[in-house]
Amino acid sequence: MDVLPNHIIRLVQLGQEAEVMAAQSPWVCASCFTCYVRCPKGVDIARIMEAIRLRHLREQASGDYVVLKDMLREDLERLPPIALVSALRKYTQ
Repeated sequence: MDVLPNHIIRLVQLGQEAEVMAAQSPWVCASCFTCYVRCPKGVDIARIMEAIRLRHLREQASGDYVVLKDMLREDLERLPPIALVSALRKYTQ
C-alpha cells in the first residue's frame, strides 16, 4: 500500500480528497476485515475503502448512468443478474 489505512482515514478527516483519490491503497485493499478486527477503535476500514473505490468509479463514469426504466426488456432478460447488480451499484445516481 502506498498510503497506510490509518493515513487514508486521516486524509478523509482533513478533507484532502485529491490525495485520497490518487492513492492506490483502496484498490489494493482485499476487504479481508483483518484491519477492522484489529482496530482498537472499531473503525470499519474495509467499508471506507469500498466507499472510496465506489466514489472514484462514479466520478470516472462522467455521466454514464444506468437508468433501469430505460433498459429494454430483452436486455434485462438476457444479461446475467450479477452484471445488472454491479452496474446499478456503480452507475446509478
